[in-house]
Amino acid sequence: MRFVELKTQEQLDIQTLHRVRSRLVADRRSLTNQSRAILLERGTIFPVGRRKLELGIDALLADEDKNLSLRLRQLVA
Repeated sequence: MRFVELKTQEQLDIQTLHRVRSRLVADRRSLTNQSRAILLERGTIFPVGRRKLELGIDALLADEDKNLSLRLRQLVA
C-alpha cells in the first residue's frame, strides 16, 4: 500500500486560489457571451473578444441615436 503525504496549508491555499480564479473567469466568459447574444437579438454585432465588447458597449451607450430601450441600456451598463 502506498501512502500519500498530506498537502501543506500553502498548497491547499494555492489550489483554492486556482479554483476560485477559474470559476470567476468562467462566469465572466458566460456573462460576456450572454451580453453579446442579447445585443445580437437587437441587431448589434460585436467582434469576438472581451476588450472589443467592452469598447463597443461603451460606444453603444454613448450613442443616444441607437434604438435601445432605457431598460436595456441600464442592463448593459
